[in-house]
Amino acid sequence: MLETSSEKPAPVRVISEAISEYINRLGQVWVEGEIAQLNDRAGSGMIYIRLRDPSVDMYLDCLLYTSDAADE
Repeated sequence: MLETSSEKPAPVRVISEAISEYINRLGQVWVEGEIAQLNDRAGSGMIYIRLRDPSVDMYLDCLLYTSDAADE
């Protein structure tokens, strides 16, 4: 468990790594929502997607590699 305080904050890198490790432990996850925004930056190899859950007006920002999108 990561322990932080106002006197001893964790660097962004440490928090990012902890979140990444947690997400990787989840395995494959299927998500249902409306595509509220889609931005395919040509040549970048990335697709930026904003998913919306209309029942609670909540958003989830996602990043998808175009090579993964082509597989589906």
